[in-house]
Amino acid sequence: MKKPKLYLHFGMPKAGSNALQMLFHQRRDFLLSRGILYPTSALGSEDRHHHLTIPTFGGVHLPTAFRKLSKEEALKEFDVYWEDLKDQISEKQPEAVILSTEALYRPLDDKGIETLRGLMSEISSEIRLVAFIRQLPSYFLSLVQQRVLSTGSIPPMPTAAEIMHALLTYEVGFGADTMTVFPYENGRDVVVDFCTLLEDYGVTRDDLGELEGRANQSLSSAALYLLMSYKQNPPQKDPTAAERSGNVLGRLLKDLDTELGMSRPSLKSSAYAAIAPEGYVLEGMLAQRYGLVFQQPTSLAGLSGEDMASSLSHADELDAIRGLTDVRPDNVDALLTALAATDWPERHPALAKWVRRSQKRASADLH
Repeated sequence: MKKPKLYLHFGMPKAGSNALQMLFHQRRDFLLSRGILYPTSALGSEDRHHHLTIPTFGGVHLPTAFRKLSKEEALKEFDVYWEDLKDQISEKQPEAVILSTEALYRPLDDKGIETLRGLMSEISSEIRLVAFIRQLPSYFLSLVQQRVLSTGSIPPMPTAAEIMHALLTYEVGFGADTMTVFPYENGRDVVVDFCTLLEDYGVTRDDLGELEGRANQSLSSAALYLLMSYKQNPPQKDPTAAERSGNVLGRLLKDLDTELGMSRPSLKSSAYAAIAPEGYVLEGMLAQRYGLVFQQPTSLAGLSGEDMASSLSHADELDAIRGLTDVRPDNVDALLTALAATDWPERHPALAKWVRRSQKRASADLH
């Protein structure tokens, strides 16, 4: 049996991976009719291939889904996953295979490169690596969303070196001629770009149709403010109960954002000024090495030397949200009012008290 061509989409995070994975999984039958296998996973999320991180990173520093597993347990689970994936390839005998996990977007050491390259060579002798790169200002704001949802904290600002380091280790490990790097920005469809690699199989963007269900949804500035406030000072003493309720609150706030028509947050000018120079450097590197140019490049126009030398303090998490993006008091009031009208606080007296306390605190903080 001839080995299929392999397309390994390895990230970066927060650059359309979820939409790409969901759509490819939903259209698995169509892709297979064109000779392309998008394997499903019987373990973990069935529409993505995060298990590849387990051997690549030696069973440590794994995606959230695997963090409750010991190193030994994770490696055993990977063995089951890998055999199932190879069985799917053997059964379907595709011309091409697509694997996708943004969790691989980290610098690889020599052992990690050797391990991943060895695994990929088991299923293919022709490998195409695919990455989508996001501009640093919007990437940082997306990281803020993710970190607030998970831990209620603000992440450090990413650097150009971090983004490039990951790309370069893959380039060194697999060869520059295997790399395809696309820009990710508003108004650009990642599926359109990926489909340019699938033209030989007769796959176009129109063939794949629209995504059923929604991909990741952003929290508004007001919702970020409230969720961080909750996670920093939860009304429950039990950490497990606080984490569980915080997750419920995050989902509720997303729904209420949609119901109330809240807009996505944007960086304040001071926050943009703090990260724009690093973004400008990154885009210069990407253009020079990969010919990658964004339609709307990160601009330093209008930024003074004082602006660009500024940095954001992360000491006070609530103030950090207000320093990153405008938090409108009327939006906070509207969310709290809508939240109080749901049955969630009624079922949890401690949460009802938190809503009332937050109404008073927000009024004092923001007005």
